[in-house]
Amino acid sequence: MSGRSFWMVCRTPKHAASETKPQTRYQSRAEATEVARRLANTHDAPFTVLEAVGTIHPDGQSKDLFAGT
Repeated sequence: MSGRSFWMVCRTPKHAASETKPQTRYQSRAEATEVARRLANTHDAPFTVLEAVGTIHPDGQSKDLFAGT
């Protein structure tokens, strides 16, 4: 697992089957929080800041989450 954290933003799910599709990684919680605040105000809807806590690969290998970005 990479030691580098990242955060993402998605519209707050309304129920357990809600689809969330975060697409952009932010390198700081503060940056993600600001984006979520802006989106919430623009769309008049709640947005959630997500923190990546780990990536699990089927082969057990760890890969850098930021490779190629």
